[in-house]
Amino acid sequence: MYEIMYYFQNKMAPDSEKRQISFPHLYYPVNRDKLPKLPSQWLNGKKKHDGAEDLWRIHDGLYDLTTFISTHPGGPYWLTCTKGTDVTEVFETHHLKGIAEQLLPKYFVRKAATPRNSPFTFENDGFYKTLKSKVMKNMHIIPKDERKKSDTIVTYLLMAFIILSPLCCWVTPDSLLLGATLIVLNGYVLSALVCCGHNYSHRADSWRMYLMNLSGMGNDEWRISHVLSHHTHTNTVNDVELSMLEPLLQYLPLRDKPIWAQMGAFYWPVIYSFAFLNGLIKESVAAITKFEGKSLTWVYIIPFILPTWMWLAGGLPLLWTLAIWQVTNVVASFFFVFFGLTAGHHAHTNFFEGDILGRNIWIGVYINWIQ
Repeated sequence: MYEIMYYFQNKMAPDSEKRQISFPHLYYPVNRDKLPKLPSQWLNGKKKHDGAEDLWRIHDGLYDLTTFISTHPGGPYWLTCTKGTDVTEVFETHHLKGIAEQLLPKYFVRKAATPRNSPFTFENDGFYKTLKSKVMKNMHIIPKDERKKSDTIVTYLLMAFIILSPLCCWVTPDSLLLGATLIVLNGYVLSALVCCGHNYSHRADSWRMYLMNLSGMGNDEWRISHVLSHHTHTNTVNDVELSMLEPLLQYLPLRDKPIWAQMGAFYWPVIYSFAFLNGLIKESVAAITKFEGKSLTWVYIIPFILPTWMWLAGGLPLLWTLAIWQVTNVVASFFFVFFGLTAGHHAHTNFFEGDILGRNIWIGVYINWIQ
């Protein structure tokens, strides 16, 4: 705990001259290597290189979207948290129908004074915009009830989880084998619920996005690390999901990678299994210490709803209940991170920071955006 507090209280000056490897003309993220490596650190550091001047930057224009925050169809959080940053990538990839482009001139303030710190240009005749227009022409083939089906599946999963959680506590004293089986099953269901919460985190605000918080990870931080960072800067130094695993797991193909990091295949299950607990501790300490402007809110109660329910309905003493809760979390963490880090986004054939740029690599980057 003292080491964690040290990380939060001691700040290192960033190297302003450090550059990216694959894109040497671009600045290296200010807070990327700074402990405790929270997504909010990345976002706050991004402001120093984006040239948004406490406004919202889209391409080379600066916009004041303050009056639009409360009416933003995707919810107020996206605009509130990105103020002072370049949001070109998320603007282009999340607005498909052309409505946002028509509204944008109303909020224009002035031209940006610095070039964008990004390799993406989004030219009208370029690959991405061409692909985007073709996708829009085929949106009508998606069945209209698909979202309703997703909502129903999530509801059933949540009901199963509510039943299984105390059931694990009831069964374990009488049969360790059956109890262990139910705990693993419950952990798998929890990982599925977190996956569902991840899906809803990409969309407009809804209660289902808070299923992510059952794991101990915060939905707000997840929206930064996964949606704003990973999906828009996949496998680059701006991908917070990779930097948070370092130095234990190093996915980027760097020449100076130490031998123990190259041996990550032997110990990755341990890292995966404790990712949820690590997130719970770091984010809770950050909120308590008000690190990077964070503060305690009602959402920090959500992770503790599960052990409370297990204790009240499961019939076991508190310490045994907490033990079963954490084993459930370890199982869920393993499955969730395993699925996430073996998905197509991280396939070895995709682009990673340190690779030499080429036609196939650029196609891989764009494909990540539409997955």
